[in-house]
Amino acid sequence: MGIPSPGEAPAELPILLLAGLVAWVIVVAVRPESLLVLLAVLALLVQGPLYYFLGWTRAAWLPYLLSAMAAVRVPMAWSGKRAPPVDTQACRPLYFTLGALGLYAVALVAAAVWNRPGLGQLAAGFKATLTYWVITTLLLLDRDAERGYPRLWSLFYVAFFLQLPLVLFQHFYIVPLRPDTTETRLDAVVGSFGGNMYGGGASASLAVFTLFVVAYQLSRLLRGRAGAVPSVIVLATGLVIILAGEVKAVFFWIPAVVIFLHRARFASDRLRSALAMVATVAVLAVIYVTYDTFYWDQSRAYNVAQRVEEMSYPLDPSFVNRRTGEVSRGASISLWFSDGEVDAAHRVFGHGPGSSHVSATVGPGEVAERFAPLHIAATTMARLLWDAGILGLLSFSAIILGALVMAARLGNHVGVSPDEQARLEALGALLLISCSLLVYNRSLIDDPAISLLLAFAVGYTGSRWLLVARRASAAAGTTDPQRVPAGLHATSS
Repeated sequence: MGIPSPGEAPAELPILLLAGLVAWVIVVAVRPESLLVLLAVLALLVQGPLYYFLGWTRAAWLPYLLSAMAAVRVPMAWSGKRAPPVDTQACRPLYFTLGALGLYAVALVAAAVWNRPGLGQLAAGFKATLTYWVITTLLLLDRDAERGYPRLWSLFYVAFFLQLPLVLFQHFYIVPLRPDTTETRLDAVVGSFGGNMYGGGASASLAVFTLFVVAYQLSRLLRGRAGAVPSVIVLATGLVIILAGEVKAVFFWIPAVVIFLHRARFASDRLRSALAMVATVAVLAVIYVTYDTFYWDQSRAYNVAQRVEEMSYPLDPSFVNRRTGEVSRGASISLWFSDGEVDAAHRVFGHGPGSSHVSATVGPGEVAERFAPLHIAATTMARLLWDAGILGLLSFSAIILGALVMAARLGNHVGVSPDEQARLEALGALLLISCSLLVYNRSLIDDPAISLLLAFAVGYTGSRWLLVARRASAAAGTTDPQRVPAGLHATSS
């Protein structure tokens, strides 16, 4: 029995109409947490398998469309009960992040108005670059945000453990049936994150989500909010998921996450921090030996230095394969720099949303068509440079950095409960990985799951910062912008 061929797309119009009607009712009627849970189910568990097993590429639109519908709730949330005043200076990191988000939205709209792309390209472009930020806005406006959305965090665990049977099935059934090399066949191990079982898939997104949940569990363990046995189960499950696929970036992501989680403990708890680093090295050694023994090319001997050099080929600024269309991450940026048809204005403002993307629904954008068959939008950075220019790239990067600063500070803040600290630490780890995803792939924009997690991380972190600032302002008994509540800067060891 061979690999099942991707099925014909379902009768889409009735399905989409029915889904749209149900979604509209849900968006208007349910509480924000229920809306977030539904979005997470669609992005983490539904759209990927629909694409992977049925070949329905348009399934990726489902969570984006639901997010777009949620825009009707923004004025409803905005017109609700007036929030208590807050110290202005205490919210400077939040205002920086919100300013970057506003500038990013303005950059995209301005690029669209100036370049006037076709309706299909515009829809595909805005779908990927803008719709999820509606969720960020709703999180910041939600009056019930203090509850912390416990059902959503529980869902993350459910989605995490559901990856295990999926990756084992893909590893032991799908991968052996593919005719290509062992290393590229492992691209079929994607869990529920979608992709083409004959070609590439969202294996990196699976690894990112796995590390996010593992970081959450570790952070809870460090704060005494999780037991040793459950934590071992989560860590073992995460290791199996990572070993079942082949994502080289984990050699950088894992130590980065561990260092981030222990950043405040290196001075106060040297022994535990040292043990954590030793355990991290041991895990990396297990992953390296597994990859090297079972997955990587054994036709000639490699030492570790040669393996590292081999793994750096994606950074090659000249690697372009015109037969397959493959463009290395370095070359995707190099093509933008070397394009002689781009004037200064397009460098700054871009060619419009969707211009560099090849959509399975609406076809290639203007710039993508000019460079065909090359896949010029190989990374988030490259796509933003083409679509929204330097202005779009800088503002998008500032959103991530601003949220990362807030998560890092709140993760050790004495005014935040240990449970909230653990959540913020996990989101900080996710945001730290997101910084590398700017140049690693385009999942921050194109992947429905990872881009939703990013929007959630920014919105959740911003709402926590706002809550702490309000409490600090109330405790200080002032809203004078010249006074910064000392509690907002306090940290716990």
